[in-house]
Amino acid sequence: MSYAAIVLIGFGILALVLIVLFELAQILSEGGAKLLLWPRLNHGYEVAPVTRLAIAPWVLLLFALGGNGACMLLFGHDLLGRPDIRYTPWLIAALVPLLIIHLVDYQRSVIAAVAALLLLSVGAAYVLYVLHDWMWLPVVALFLLWALNGVRAVHADRVMG
Repeated sequence: MSYAAIVLIGFGILALVLIVLFELAQILSEGGAKLLLWPRLNHGYEVAPVTRLAIAPWVLLLFALGGNGACMLLFGHDLLGRPDIRYTPWLIAALVPLLIIHLVDYQRSVIAAVAALLLLSVGAAYVLYVLHDWMWLPVVALFLLWALNGVRAVHADRVMG
């Protein structure tokens, strides 16, 4: 792997960590730690942070798919350093999380939030059961809880008007 690719990937990971820390601090300052687990969602100020938490797994997936496609496009290898120049499928696959983020966070679509929860559940079942990668169970459980709260938040936003 070239030095430029390592530096670019390092800066991308650093930017992702800083974005996660910033968003987490903002969510905690807006509503406290209760928004991370099971918010009541009877006030409008709780809906936006919970919806942002619901799209967190999709932002990570968008970052991974788009980053892998961009790395292939720019450097001729994937994020793991294997030579590959087929970047188009990765960038097309990045459109799925981008669409889900747009529909859930900006359009507040209940159908998209439920579809996101179902897709996340299927992906979690694949990682945990088929790949026997049980060390990801706490992360998967947290992401599924956030997705479920996202469905609740989008529905509460529709009910509140």
